[in-house]
Amino acid sequence: MSTRTRSRPAARSAANNRPRQRAATPARTVPDWLTGRWQPAALAVAAELGHLAAALVEWPAGTPRGLAHILVAAAFGVLAASVYFGQSWVVPAIGLCLSLALAVTALAGALTGAGLYREFPAGAAAGLAAAELVLAGLFALRWRLDA
Repeated sequence: MSTRTRSRPAARSAANNRPRQRAATPARTVPDWLTGRWQPAALAVAAELGHLAAALVEWPAGTPRGLAHILVAAAFGVLAASVYFGQSWVVPAIGLCLSLALAVTALAGALTGAGLYREFPAGAAAGLAAAELVLAGLFALRWRLDA
């Protein structure tokens, strides 16, 4: 047997005592135009103004249709304010449902002949439905990124 003593292993330094960190995952890069609040708010205001114009045209011929457009315009106004001034995960979900429901209602009404746009020009109604669909797409993207 040898008379040599075994050396002790060196004590761990403070740097070695830390738990290992995971490799950094690359951060999702989101385009600046998608993170802004003014784009969906501007589209919601445009939809609100379109429904107010539709209410002016539809009201003399049919009071229920005009009243429906005024209520929808009010909903888009509240949506625009809530998007621009206070953002939570609920707002994109509500905006997505409102925009999709109105666009689908307008398209279904145009096919059946019982829509909200009887007196309103067809081109303006199509533009309004397109704005609502774009707004729904923005809300869907934003809701997907927040999740």
